[in-house]
Amino acid sequence: MDEVRRRGYRVDFITVHSYMGKNTKHFLAKMERIRRLYDKPIWITEFAVADWDAGPDKPNNYSPADALKFMEEALP
Repeated sequence: MDEVRRRGYRVDFITVHSYMGKNTKHFLAKMERIRRLYDKPIWITEFAVADWDAGPDKPNNYSPADALKFMEEALP
């Protein structure tokens, strides 16, 4: 953002992608920290419950029910 200010650009909002665990409070707190850091509205353009260690030999730690609960809590 220092470079944005130096160049005289205008920033109306900050976009965010977030792929993390199922803790909704942690997700919302992270979004609030970003909003306060830049003092701009944020657009959450992508987000999901993600297990980055999952793969062919390691099942996903999060169930579809976990993802649904997260979305039901985060979207309002």
